[in-house]
Amino acid sequence: LIKNVVNNSTVPVIETGTGNCHIYVDESADIDMAANIINNAKTQRIGVCNACESLVIHSAAAPVAIPAIADILSKSNVQMRGDDRACAIDARLIPASEEDWGREYLDYIISIKTVDSIDEAIE
Repeated sequence: LIKNVVNNSTVPVIETGTGNCHIYVDESADIDMAANIINNAKTQRIGVCNACESLVIHSAAAPVAIPAIADILSKSNVQMRGDDRACAIDARLIPASEEDWGREYLDYIISIKTVDSIDEAIE
């Protein structure tokens, strides 16, 4: 659609790209607040380029954060795709593939990756 508009428009247009927005949950995060923010960022409007597509969770927070986040996202029928560590914490997650980490779903799907530091999250 975007390419068609750019190529065929008779008026000036501003082209946008795809989105792949992440939320990082640090070990010091308020988990209930984070879960509510994540639910809103994922489910309020799934088809927009600024919807949350990926979660990056500090490994120290993961044992508490992942079940809390999975509780709220499962109520919204969000499919959760996790790395090995995330899947080991909560059985509601299914294994993620390599394609999941950079994907814009535009659907009720989210990827969840665990990291050991904020520096690893930034990478």
